[in-house]
Amino acid sequence: MPRLAIVLLGILAATTVGCSPQLIYESVAPAGTFHASSLRDQPVVLSADFSNVFFSGDEYTEATFWLSTVSTDKILKGKVKNGQVIHVTVLWTPLPGMTPIDSSATNASIRYILFADGEVGVYEGGGFAMTVSPFWSSETRISLRDATLRLAVSTPGFRDLLSPAQLTGIASASNNARETRRFYYGTSQLVTDRLGIPWLVRAKSPAMGLKLALQKLAQQHMLPSLGPVNIQ
Repeated sequence: MPRLAIVLLGILAATTVGCSPQLIYESVAPAGTFHASSLRDQPVVLSADFSNVFFSGDEYTEATFWLSTVSTDKILKGKVKNGQVIHVTVLWTPLPGMTPIDSSATNASIRYILFADGEVGVYEGGGFAMTVSPFWSSETRISLRDATLRLAVSTPGFRDLLSPAQLTGIASASNNARETRRFYYGTSQLVTDRLGIPWLVRAKSPAMGLKLALQKLAQQHMLPSLGPVNIQ
């Protein structure tokens, strides 16, 4: 069996849980637990506790959430061998009587990034996200149930044990725009380095996306060097 598969199975054995987390809105610490379950004949479940959770949102509509098992500093330094990162963009807030409030609806785009023994796989999908406070609040809680995922891109040595899969969990997040921007940059750079091709998560603003795209082109010697992007 390839070494990556052994590593993944070891992670699964250590973190698999027998039941879904209860998606109830109770007072919890700024952290969360999510699990990805494959929809295969012999299901695989990959579960983890996410200690690094934050979000940034505008006043009325969109919010972006980051959940990670590794610190932002490790992401920025590229020192990630094993870990999980979840990126959720909530496109509209569920409101009783005004919008659908049903797990079959879709209001969120999802990226689930899995690092295993230095390899990386990026899963993408969508689902229904519930939040409990406005996006300009200092903190909120977010839950997903049975959001769909499928592998979108990976390094050559990555073995996909999940696709197709569903993602379920709940987390408490703090509003931190600066940390969100740093994670945008760090994750985009880290995944680009591992894949060997430019890879960008959608930036919070067109200006941020343009800066990151120009820097990556410069790094590939397609443009003159622009110097480092200052992410404040």
